[in-house]
Amino acid sequence: MREHPEWYNALTNNCTTNIAHHVAQTRAGKEVRWDWRILLNGKADEMMYERGDLLGDLPFAELKKNSYINPIARATDVAADFSTNIRKR
Repeated sequence: MREHPEWYNALTNNCTTNIAHHVAQTRAGKEVRWDWRILLNGKADEMMYERGDLLGDLPFAELKKNSYINPIARATDVAADFSTNIRKR
């Protein structure tokens, strides 16, 4: 990064726009399908669900509810089996 720094721009080059770019690459090199929700924190998950980029057959509200792992993550903290623990329900 020192030799090739990347310009961070809150509107056009940020965490969410970078995720959109990487997701587009998984679709056989298709271009990023821009949507206003890419620019607003908290809306990209809904957009990705509508586009079929999130796996599962649950309604979006239920998927989002089931994906909330904060209490489980805090409880398992730095355990060696953290990734297994957060998937337990």
